[in-house]
Amino acid sequence: MAALETLLDEFGLACRRIGSAAEAAADSVLAVPPETAEPQTLRLQDDPAVAAFLNRGGTLLVLEQKNIKSILPGNRSPAPGGNTFVDVVTPDHPLFVGLDPARFDTWNNPDHGYVAAAAFLPYSPDALAVRGTGLGQNGIGGAVIEGTVGSGRVLLSQLEATACYRNDSAAAAYLRNLLAYAVGEERWEQAQPLSVGQSRTFEVRPETQKPIDLAPYANAPFRDEYENDGKGGWTDQGSNDFRMMPVGELTAAGVRFRIVDPARNGGRGCLVLRGSERPGLPAAVRGIRVHEKVSRLFFMHTAAWGNRGFAGAYRIRYADGKTVDYKLQGGENIGDWWRVAMLPEAKVGIIRRNAFGSEVGTFVAAWRNPRPEVRVDSFDFLSAGEAQDGGIDWLPSNSPVPVLVAVTAEKAEEKDHGQLQ
Repeated sequence: MAALETLLDEFGLACRRIGSAAEAAADSVLAVPPETAEPQTLRLQDDPAVAAFLNRGGTLLVLEQKNIKSILPGNRSPAPGGNTFVDVVTPDHPLFVGLDPARFDTWNNPDHGYVAAAAFLPYSPDALAVRGTGLGQNGIGGAVIEGTVGSGRVLLSQLEATACYRNDSAAAAYLRNLLAYAVGEERWEQAQPLSVGQSRTFEVRPETQKPIDLAPYANAPFRDEYENDGKGGWTDQGSNDFRMMPVGELTAAGVRFRIVDPARNGGRGCLVLRGSERPGLPAAVRGIRVHEKVSRLFFMHTAAWGNRGFAGAYRIRYADGKTVDYKLQGGENIGDWWRVAMLPEAKVGIIRRNAFGSEVGTFVAAWRNPRPEVRVDSFDFLSAGEAQDGGIDWLPSNSPVPVLVAVTAEKAEEKDHGQLQ
């Protein structure tokens, strides 16, 4: 907070601290400090005072955020992942006056020269600038967003301007434009209503949920001691593991799961399969019992080296002998455990801070059963190579190491049968 006050003073802007958005005047700017000096978790999406402030015509300016647990207006959460290049989508916007698009390439930033260290996924039409894809990233995400809410507006800026403005002229010029636009009377005529991101939870009734017992099939602990020793333990990356995994029953993404306690299961808590970086791990785990008519199966899973590429499949086996594959694609329905974010076909699951001080976690994906009237007997968890079934793997050096943590079945009801028949 003190750093933001100093910054605003340098740019000649008066400010005062308030304890709630309810204290802000209708025609004022509510500025949220960047998450630079200290971690912070914001819950602005569900704050009625913020909603009322915006509906009265206020401007909400949120500067650089990094915590994926924060929920900003539009149901947005910052997805970590830096890039030295940001692509300006609307070069005629007042934020980019006097700035050639080339100026948003590699700022004088001690943090790898990043122009943006996090973005909002997936891309939405209210983005004014986007963080492009880069090595090990999930995809294109909004780096600067403007959207209207009621009579007010929201400005979300993920560019590393407050971190770089003293050392980089492009960052300083952009920050000056941003602040001048936020407090000024000019409004961009093409501004759209703020896009609302996908829900962070699945809608599923409690009485239909049945956690699947993975204890008999688990093949690895959450904890590992020695990197790449071939003995496993999470993804066999040594202390870079998930020893802080909670166990027992819990809710993630709106679904009730049961996570195996290794202390009660011979040290084994999850299912881990081979990938390009760990070819010595098991190729598959087969015959995981379900024995239920289901409308959906919810998989809590994650992957190492997992932001892209074919990661494997769940082969669903029906009582009549037929099968269907639910394929796992990095960046779509499964992602890297070090870069957890909302994906096009998966929601954020468990997030924990690891021994290195980073937020790591899991994803929750839902497979919708096209045949809910037929009992699902079991499913196989297959690595990328095993799921090819003799097909050609055109990128054999690019398959993630998938990890299955928990599974819950949504029991089918008669209405499910009729709708899909």
